[in-house]
Amino acid sequence: MTLFGRDALIVSMQGKTGYPKFAAGALRRLAQLQATSDDPERDMELDKIPHEIRHGELAQLGILPFQPYYGTHDATSLYILVLSYLHHWLGHPAIPGVRLGPKRRGCPRVDRRPRRS
Repeated sequence: MTLFGRDALIVSMQGKTGYPKFAAGALRRLAQLQATSDDPERDMELDKIPHEIRHGELAQLGILPFQPYYGTHDATSLYILVLSYLHHWLGHPAIPGVRLGPKRRGCPRVDRRPRRS
């Protein structure tokens, strides 16, 4: 099983009207996995939302490299966008379980020039 950050966020945008709990759950889980340091081998940069999280035997044995992997350029922007959409759809600023910290930490990340091309 795996979690793809960008895919979960795109589905969240598409399904927010019918099932906003999915979007809130995706935001919660991705906020928990948001990068807190830099690791060039995994394309991890501070505040970046992950691209891929894998679970299972191969991941537990360390056979799959880059766990988790942060090599996406748009997941952090999509995270902020889905949070905004969900806020407007639900009509209140608090989304249960989604802390203000990761949202604010992600905003400067979107404005920074990437370290690598």
